[in-house]
Amino acid sequence: MALQDIFRKKLYEYIIKKYFKNCKSIVDIGAGNSNYLYIYAQKKNVNFYKIAKSMGKKVDAIDLEPESKEIKKLDFKYIKRHYDGFFSSYFFEHINVIDYMEIAKKYCDKVIVTITTDYFKGFWDEPTHVRPYTIKSVNALYWWYGFKPVKSIKFYPTQSFMVVGNRIKNN
Repeated sequence: MALQDIFRKKLYEYIIKKYFKNCKSIVDIGAGNSNYLYIYAQKKNVNFYKIAKSMGKKVDAIDLEPESKEIKKLDFKYIKRHYDGFFSSYFFEHINVIDYMEIAKKYCDKVIVTITTDYFKGFWDEPTHVRPYTIKSVNALYWWYGFKPVKSIKFYPTQSFMVVGNRIKNN
């Protein structure tokens, strides 16, 4: 297993134990590898939804371009059921996040976790990037849509970061 896969596996296990410990149901949004990753031979060998399932969580994995039968072909805009947790990794920068946060506000009951990339020199070289986000902007989105940010962390030396938010009661 490559070093980056070991890191990713340990990170996902930590996230599940720490932030999704009180969640029975989780949706992994953008669970696939995307055509762009295939082109550049950067296939994910470690998947959040597989690790969460192995740790006893009920997980639905969705993507517009699923590469396996375990992943449902579904646009996040068509989520029509409640989940305790929402998880997305390297997905925010590819979508209109206002639509995503509206769905999260309606269907995410406890915890939302976002891993995304900060702006970097080659950001616009990836043709499906819509816009870059910062830790500050993701925190603001969480607040606006009824989630209290409880953890924001930059993953050095990468261009990535994670923001975790808990649902604010009565929202």
